[in-house]
Amino acid sequence: MEDVEEEKIAEETAPEESAETEEEGIFGEDDINTDGIVSMDDLDDVPLRISVQLGQCQLKMEDILKLSKGSIIGIDKLAGEPLEFYIGHRLAAKGEVVVLNEKYGLRLTDIIDPENKGR
Repeated sequence: MEDVEEEKIAEETAPEESAETEEEGIFGEDDINTDGIVSMDDLDDVPLRISVQLGQCQLKMEDILKLSKGSIIGIDKLAGEPLEFYIGHRLAAKGEVVVLNEKYGLRLTDIIDPENKGR
Protein backbone atom coordinates (compact mmCIF):
# COMPACT_ATOMS: atom_id res chain seq x y z
CA MET A 1 0.00 0.00 0.00
CA GLU A 2 2.83 2.42 0.85
CA ASP A 3 4.48 1.72 -2.51
CA VAL A 4 1.33 2.85 -4.34
CA GLU A 5 1.19 6.08 -2.31
CA GLU A 6 4.91 6.73 -2.88
CA GLU A 7 4.46 6.21 -6.65
CA LYS A 8 1.51 8.61 -6.68
CA ILE A 9 3.52 11.26 -4.81
CA ALA A 10 6.48 10.77 -7.17
CA GLU A 11 4.19 11.23 -10.20
CA GLU A 12 2.61 14.38 -8.74
CA THR A 13 5.94 15.99 -7.89
CA ALA A 14 7.78 14.96 -11.06
CA PRO A 15 8.51 17.84 -13.45
CA GLU A 16 6.11 18.07 -16.37
CA GLU A 17 7.49 16.89 -19.67
CA SER A 18 8.11 19.67 -22.13
CA ALA A 19 6.34 19.66 -25.47
CA GLU A 20 9.77 19.69 -27.07
CA THR A 21 12.85 17.72 -26.20
CA GLU A 22 16.21 19.35 -25.57
CA GLU A 23 17.43 18.04 -28.91
CA GLU A 24 14.47 19.49 -30.83
CA GLY A 25 14.49 22.96 -29.23
CA ILE A 26 12.26 25.73 -30.56
CA PHE A 27 14.07 26.08 -33.89
CA GLY A 28 14.06 23.61 -36.76
CA GLU A 29 17.03 22.88 -39.00
CA ASP A 30 15.76 25.41 -41.57
CA ASP A 31 15.87 28.19 -38.95
CA ILE A 32 19.60 27.86 -38.27
CA ASN A 33 22.15 28.99 -40.85
CA THR A 34 25.38 27.14 -41.67
CA ASP A 35 27.20 28.94 -38.82
CA GLY A 36 24.66 27.63 -36.29
CA ILE A 37 23.18 31.12 -35.79
CA VAL A 38 19.45 31.86 -35.67
CA SER A 39 18.38 34.92 -37.67
CA MET A 40 16.49 37.81 -36.02
CA ASP A 41 13.49 37.11 -38.31
CA ASP A 42 13.12 33.71 -36.63
CA LEU A 43 12.70 35.40 -33.24
CA ASP A 44 9.66 37.47 -34.27
CA ASP A 45 7.17 34.87 -32.98
CA VAL A 46 8.94 34.01 -29.71
CA PRO A 47 6.62 34.96 -26.81
CA LEU A 48 8.17 37.03 -24.01
CA ARG A 49 6.86 37.66 -20.48
CA ILE A 50 6.16 41.38 -20.03
CA SER A 51 5.36 42.96 -16.66
CA VAL A 52 4.88 46.44 -15.23
CA GLN A 53 5.90 47.02 -11.63
CA LEU A 54 3.99 49.57 -9.61
CA GLY A 55 6.31 49.26 -6.60
CA GLN A 56 7.33 46.94 -3.82
CA CYS A 57 7.64 46.67 -0.05
CA GLN A 58 8.69 44.28 2.67
CA LEU A 59 6.30 42.94 5.25
CA LYS A 60 6.87 40.75 8.28
CA MET A 61 5.11 37.39 8.23
CA GLU A 62 2.97 38.48 11.16
CA ASP A 63 1.72 41.48 9.13
CA ILE A 64 1.06 39.32 6.05
CA LEU A 65 -1.06 36.97 8.13
CA LYS A 66 -3.18 39.94 9.27
CA LEU A 67 -4.05 41.00 5.69
CA SER A 68 -7.69 40.76 4.71
CA LYS A 69 -10.07 42.13 2.11
CA GLY A 70 -9.77 45.92 2.17
CA SER A 71 -6.25 45.98 3.66
CA ILE A 72 -4.02 48.71 2.25
CA ILE A 73 -0.34 47.99 1.63
CA GLY A 74 2.05 50.93 1.25
CA ILE A 75 4.71 50.63 -1.44
CA ASP A 76 7.98 52.43 -2.13
CA LYS A 77 6.78 54.52 -5.13
CA LEU A 78 5.57 58.09 -4.87
CA ALA A 79 2.44 59.14 -6.75
CA GLY A 80 3.45 60.30 -10.22
CA GLU A 81 6.76 58.42 -10.16
CA PRO A 82 7.39 56.33 -13.33
CA LEU A 83 6.46 52.64 -13.32
CA GLU A 84 9.00 50.03 -14.38
CA PHE A 85 8.50 47.93 -17.53
CA TYR A 86 10.24 44.54 -17.54
CA ILE A 87 10.89 42.06 -20.32
CA GLY A 88 11.52 38.82 -18.50
CA HIS A 89 13.39 39.93 -15.39
CA ARG A 90 15.24 42.79 -17.09
CA LEU A 91 14.27 46.43 -16.75
CA ALA A 92 13.60 47.65 -20.30
CA ALA A 93 11.79 50.98 -19.86
CA LYS A 94 9.91 53.31 -17.55
CA GLY A 95 6.56 54.92 -18.14
CA GLU A 96 3.30 56.34 -16.87
CA VAL A 97 -0.13 54.80 -16.51
CA VAL A 98 -2.74 55.64 -19.14
CA VAL A 99 -6.32 54.41 -19.61
CA LEU A 100 -7.23 52.95 -23.01
CA ASN A 101 -10.83 51.85 -23.60
CA GLU A 102 -11.39 51.28 -19.88
CA LYS A 103 -8.17 49.25 -19.54
CA TYR A 104 -4.83 50.29 -18.10
CA GLY A 105 -1.87 50.84 -20.38
CA LEU A 106 1.66 52.19 -20.08
CA ARG A 107 3.07 55.17 -22.01
CA LEU A 108 6.82 54.62 -22.25
CA THR A 109 8.75 57.71 -21.19
CA ASP A 110 12.27 56.31 -20.95
CA ILE A 111 13.87 53.34 -22.75
CA ILE A 112 16.72 51.72 -20.80
CA ASP A 113 19.88 51.27 -22.87
CA PRO A 114 21.15 47.75 -22.07
CA GLU A 115 24.71 48.85 -22.85
CA ASN A 116 24.69 51.67 -20.24
CA LYS A 117 22.36 50.08 -17.66
CA GLY A 118 25.02 49.62 -15.01
CA ARG A 119 26.84 52.91 -15.62
